[in-house]
Amino acid sequence: MAVIFVMCFSANYPIISTNMWAKSEKKGFTIVELLIVIVVIGILAAITIVAFSGVQQRARDAKRQSDINTMQKQLEIYYSTREYYPVTDSLLGGQGFAFAAANFTGTGTGYMIAPGNTDTANSSYRDFSSPPDTQYGYISYKADGTRCSATTGDTASMCKKYTLYYRTENGASVKSVNSLSGQ
Repeated sequence: MAVIFVMCFSANYPIISTNMWAKSEKKGFTIVELLIVIVVIGILAAITIVAFSGVQQRARDAKRQSDINTMQKQLEIYYSTREYYPVTDSLLGGQGFAFAAANFTGTGTGYMIAPGNTDTANSSYRDFSSPPDTQYGYISYKADGTRCSATTGDTASMCKKYTLYYRTENGASVKSVNSLSGQ
């Protein structure tokens, strides 16, 4: 800091004066510089969060597709040994896990829980064709195309087709997968 000494001889004391317009030698950042840095960091953080959110959605949609493919394989194996599909009611809610454990091979029951579903004590499968993105749909049909349900007195041997339903987050569309072996 440039300092100009001005000597005054009044009372024999020197008076020290600083020049207000002299170039400052202070080290540090100005408030404007700090605000610019904070804004840039905020913008970068927002971009990262949005990008990460998209990745998570795609991952959950991939899990949904994998779950449906696994269920389809299990249902086709079930059909190949019995020549019919399970009635709609057997895969729904709490009984869905028991049915899977007794009749499906290998893979556990993780594929029966949709991403985002907090009810892990029950199967995510429900009896509807337009499920929310936290559930799946399973409907079995008789050969004539009518629903096959135990609540209407149908037996499993009557179920010859099925459709699995799931909703994606990316696009929020309902997708369906039909039986392969049914008539």
